Amino acid sequence: RELFQPRPGNRLIEWDYKGIEVVVSACINRDPALLTYVKDKTRDMHRDQALLLFERSREEYDALPKDLAKQERYLAKNGFVFAEFYGDYWKKITPNIWYRLPEATTEHLRDRGYKTLKQYANHVREVEEDFWSRRFPVYNEWKEQSWIDYKRRGYVDLVTGFRCYGPLSRNQVTNLPIQGPAFHCLLWTLIQAEQEMAIHVPERTMLVGQIHDAALGDVHPDDEALMDNIMRKWGTEMIREQWEWISVPLTMEKSRSEVNGNWMDLEDCGPV
Repeated sequence: RELFQPRPGNRLIEWDYKGIEVVVSACINRDPALLTYVKDKTRDMHRDQALLLFERSREEYDALPKDLAKQERYLAKNGFVFAEFYGDYWKKITPNIWYRLPEATTEHLRDRGYKTLKQYANHVREVEEDFWSRRFPVYNEWKEQSWIDYKRRGYVDLVTGFRCYGPLSRNQVTNLPIQGPAFHCLLWTLIQAEQEMAIHVPERTMLVGQIHDAALGDVHPDDEALMDNIMRKWGTEMIREQWEWISVPLTMEKSRSEVNGNWMDLEDCGPV
């Protein structure tokens, strides 16, 4: 990313949809527990899953060194929660977690009786059963019904108006209706922002790219506040008027380079 630099006198700015795929998933499958996590900013789904995966109480977790707590949460988030949401299962998930455990977590699990990969795999299997049967049963029912509907019809409809024809795998059938609309949210926002920029923003500032869930701008410092307002307006406010299925607030977070900086060195600026 160091290769990417703004034009002289400008800075690069990212406006990133925070957790857009989880938010869109909650809007589509309407799982009450997932909706609660999305709406209540005091709740942390990935931390709660870390407590189960690594058999810690909330008090134990809060007392951990900051770096260790962050590592365990990261493994729970990327190694388990997202893997489960996207269709993976315990046999594949367990090694990806086990071989990346911090030493302190490995010692803690040994004290709990998990001294081998096989022993820990049995625990992860139980956590997975709890994940779908107790924590997110409505999401699980939605996945099963989506697969039944696809086998009967031969296609999957997206809430943004697109239709995906098969052959599709089971994972594609349950991922496309979430990942597709999540990306369409960003594309719609970029299109609307470009149209307003053509009228109100000098040509010295422009949108130059998209990466994952973020828009990337090459922005003159004097246009920064105006661009923040445009991205917030279309990306979090007007989009909910465009698509009524978005039933919970969307959040965009901003990060920026120094003037004449590069895309590698971005400073977090918080919500737009």
